This record gives sequence, C-alpha cells and structure tokens, in this order.
Amino acid sequence: MAVGDALRAPHIDYASSTAILLGTSVYRDVAFPAVPAAANSLYGMRALLTDPRLGGWPSKRVEFWLNRTGASQVTKRLRQVANATTDVLLLYFVGHGTLTERGELCLALTDTEDDHCDLTGLEYERVRDALEASPARIKVVILDCCYSGRVIEALAPAHIANITEIRGAYTLTASDETAHVVALPHQRRTHTSFTGELIDLVHTGIPNGQEWLTLRDVFPDLRHRLMRRDLPLPNNRGTGTADGFPFVLNSAYPAAAAGGTTLSPPENPVSSRPRPRRLAPMSRRLISRRNLLLAGGALLTVPSVSWAVWRLTSSSHPTASPAGLALGEPLTGHRNGVWVVAAGVLGNRPVALSAGEDARILVWDLTTHEQAGKPLTGHSAGIWALAMGDLNGEPVIVSGGEDHTVRLWSLAERRQIGSSMTGHEAPVKDVALHTVGGQPVAVTAGLDNSARVWDLTTRKELGPAMRHPGKVLAVACGKRDGGPIAVTGGDDKTIRVWGLDDHAQLGPPLTSAGPVEAIALGDLDTVPIALSGGPDKAVRVWDLKAGQPIGAALTGHTDWIWGAAIGRLHGQTIAVTVGDGIGRVWNLTEGGRLETTLADQHNSVWGVALTSFNNHTLAVTGCLDARVRMWDLGPS
Repeated sequence: MAVGDALRAPHIDYASSTAILLGTSVYRDVAFPAVPAAANSLYGMRALLTDPRLGGWPSKRVEFWLNRTGASQVTKRLRQVANATTDVLLLYFVGHGTLTERGELCLALTDTEDDHCDLTGLEYERVRDALEASPARIKVVILDCCYSGRVIEALAPAHIANITEIRGAYTLTASDETAHVVALPHQRRTHTSFTGELIDLVHTGIPNGQEWLTLRDVFPDLRHRLMRRDLPLPNNRGTGTADGFPFVLNSAYPAAAAGGTTLSPPENPVSSRPRPRRLAPMSRRLISRRNLLLAGGALLTVPSVSWAVWRLTSSSHPTASPAGLALGEPLTGHRNGVWVVAAGVLGNRPVALSAGEDARILVWDLTTHEQAGKPLTGHSAGIWALAMGDLNGEPVIVSGGEDHTVRLWSLAERRQIGSSMTGHEAPVKDVALHTVGGQPVAVTAGLDNSARVWDLTTRKELGPAMRHPGKVLAVACGKRDGGPIAVTGGDDKTIRVWGLDDHAQLGPPLTSAGPVEAIALGDLDTVPIALSGGPDKAVRVWDLKAGQPIGAALTGHTDWIWGAAIGRLHGQTIAVTVGDGIGRVWNLTEGGRLETTLADQHNSVWGVALTSFNNHTLAVTGCLDARVRMWDLGPS
C-alpha cells in the first residue's frame, strides 16, 4: 500500500458504519464546571478516526456533536443513526457524567441541570436502549466521564450476552470514579487525561503489534500508561467479537515505519479538524468593509514601510499596550460554539454575522448590540465558512459547512437564493469573495483537498478545482500584479497562490512550519502580503511577490491560531489574530509590534473580523462559549 493512500480497515463496510462523537465542554448549570479539554478531546478523536493513516474513516461517516442541548433531540438523533447503521456503530462521549437519584449514569449536555439530570441530561439507559435496538454488527462505546465505569454492565444484559459471533458490544470507560483532567487554566491546550493518553498511544503505536490494532490490543497499553502516571485506571468489557474489530492502523508496524508513515503526536493536542480547523475559518476575506462590499475583495493599500523594520523589531517576547475596549455585554443567541464571524455594512449600519455548531447564521446590529432579524437556516450541519459581499448591488452572504454545501443568501431579505452549490466531497472549511472579469465569485476551501471557484450569478462551479496534496483549511482573495488571486493554506504545511483567471498555481508553494489554519491578505508598500497562523502558535507574514517570509515569526499565542484579519488602526496597518482566549493586535507597519490585546475570554476564540464605524476600528470575535463580542480598538 503506497504511503499517503487512504487506508481502510479490513472487514469493515464504512458505507454501513457510523461513528458518533459527542462531547460537552461548556455548561449553563454552575454545578458543572467548564471543561475546555473536552472540546480538544472531541476534535482529537475526530482527527484520529478520519486520519487516512490511522483510523481511515470517511469524514461523512463521523457524526460530530459538540455542546449539544435538548436531551430529547439528541436521543432522537441517536436512535435514528443507530437504526440506520448495520456494520460498525461507535459512540464516544467526553464531558461530565452525573448520577440520577436512582444511581444511574447521566451524560451531561450543555443545558443539563444537575438537580433534574434525569429530565435534562442524556440518561445512559437511553443510550443502551438505542444500541440494543441497532442492527449494527459491532457496537463500541468509549466513555471519558465521571462515574463512567459504572456503565460497564449496562450494555450487556442477559439478552445481549448471547449475541452471535458476528455481532458484539464493547465498552471502554475512563474510570470507576472521577475521571482526571488537568487544572482549568491549562485545559485550553490539552486533552482530558484518558483521551489524551489514548490518542498519544495511537500516534505512537505498539511495537511488535499487528498492522491493525484492536481495542483488545490497545487496552493493556492504555491501562499501563495511566497507571504509570498515577491516573484513574480504565475498564473494559467486551462481548462477542467487538473488541477484535480493527480500530486503528498501528503506527509502529514495520511496514508503516519502512514507508515513513510512523506518526508522532501532534504538536498541539487540539485537532486539525477540522479541524476544523476548522477547522475554523476566519473573516480574513473582510479586510475592510468598504473594500469587501464595493470591490469584491480588493486589497488594502497602506503607507510605505521599510523592510528593515521587520528584521530589526520582530521579537519573540512582545509587549503590548492596554487591552482593547470591549463594547457592551457579549452577544448571545447561538446554542453552541461560534466558529466563524464576518462584518460589513447593511444600509448605513455596521453589522456582524456569526455562525457555528448550531448550523445557523445570526445577524447582529453593531450599533444596538442586538440580533437583527431571524436567523438564516438551511445547513444541515455546522457552518465553518462565512463571507459578506455584493451581488448586483444587493448585500449577500456566502456560507459553507460540514454538510459539504456552499449557499448564497440575501442579507436584506434573510433568505437563501436558489439551490445550494455542490461539488465538494467533504466539509467546506473557508470561503472568500472576489471579482474575476467583472463577475463576482466565491472561492471555497474544502477538506477534500480542493479549493473551488463559484460564479455567484449562476451558482455554478467555474473551471478546474485548485488542489493541495492535503486538506485545504483556509483561503483569502486579493490581487497580485493587477490580476485576481486566491491564496490557500492547508494541512500539507503550504501556502499556495493561484491565478483566478486560469486557476493555475503561481510559483512554488510557500512552506510553513505546520498546518495553515488562518490566512489574511493585505499590502505593505504596494507589495502584496499574506499573514498566516496555525497550530505552531506563530504568526507569519509573507511577501507574495518575492515568495518568501518577511522577518521573524510573531510569537505570543499560547495555543492554536484559528483566525486572522487585517485592517487599519491609527493610520497604520494592523492584523488581529485569535485562537487562545486572548486576541492579539499586531502593528504590521511597525514590523509586527504587539500593539494591544483583547481581554481573555477564557475559552477558544475561532472567529475574528474587522470593520470601521465612526472612524473607529472595531473587532468582532466568535468564541466556543457560544458568544459574540465586539471590541473598540481605537481610531482608524
């Protein structure tokens, strides 16, 4: 099998299999402290399962449910998925577990009330019933929550114990008592202890093991790892042959090592999603509200700057002036985490757009700090990509998400325009808007290793797809030498420049130190630049004309960089980058000096956009706590 080929486990019919990843990291009831590490663990498990060199699951067969609300709706969806699965059914949960008055386990959702967990939480009895009723040949449950060890017997009552050899049930649980997580301040950059050890074990592999590892193979080593760290010990229970199904490819298998595919744990525990991501997509396409709306993505022109400034002042120990001013209370309305934001003007009023896990687009009036009109709905899964532009003189929104579709919306009328644009074979991670030959287009980045161009008037794909050897995680549009370009970043650690007239790659790719999750475009001294960020926590600025980095990387972030935007502040060019709880504002005119910071939001921030109002530069951020925040950075 050639290195890089999509591996598929033997004896598994993926078209008839489903993996459900369910996790809760934020809670409304103060009885349940926030667990940011749970979100990291959920993304880590998705990355593990869908990595073609490890789990090999097609992304379409992995359901991703983060911070869900409504126990009845979750139960209903669980039953639907379980009933439709006939081969392998895998359920993973991470988050708080609690006990009902009857002593039964209840999995806590975002809106679970501890005093009424039997009514507002996901009782494990419902999970067990759904699994028992499923026609799946193999059933696997992995629980990383408090009290999860009490469930070991729950999946195997008498009538399940006599299951035939080709059907089975296997349960792997974190502990008998309270599961272990690190202290809250450290959780934004790590997994829960149990899932972290499981992921690390899979990436390391088992020397002298077989090519495909089963859960039966994994459990002894996992238990030994946890014991060595003096952490709560896991439990397992298997019936039939479920514990023998091929779980992941052994990274330490001799054939894999010889082919160079032995993997190390990721530099940062948070998954590259999507990603995510996101992956999470950012509003780097919204360089300025007026340029976006009137020029379809034209780049900023900024005052002249000496390149020597970059080389002399870029520092690995930046300092900043006091934090940007938060305007009003956080905007609430989303049911789950906000993955992406955008900003622009509707009429004569500044507005922000936000979207994320709940598959809804919300519009916010930035002058009143209130939601403007009803949410836009239509996507069947989370929304990663969001941009605001102009079509025939009317403001429009373009969105893309986990349902693999790209959609065009009328912002004024709050409705979808025509049918969805289809062509991506995996989630759409990002979108940017531009004009090619006078025609408005959208450029989308997908986890199917492609960037695609869409005619917004006809909603048809234009020309051949632009491809990376890996997932395309970010895209931004602008101009170089007078011609329209798209700049893409991917998990192949490259940034690529494409001519939008013919979709040809312009020059060799720029090589980054890690996957590129965020891209923004701008100009310095009439030279087009790109700004990028990703899991290596560093911000890099690139000369798109010379095809090389400008100065040293800008450091200070303590976690994955998910988003970036470029704008103006005090007459100078700035960039805002987000990822950890603290947004950072960099003065690009003065060589990347850290200008200011945004107050710690105590959760991962995935989306950022810039706009201007009353000659002040405003930043809009979206956070995994389901809130949108607005910041006054100062005079433009």
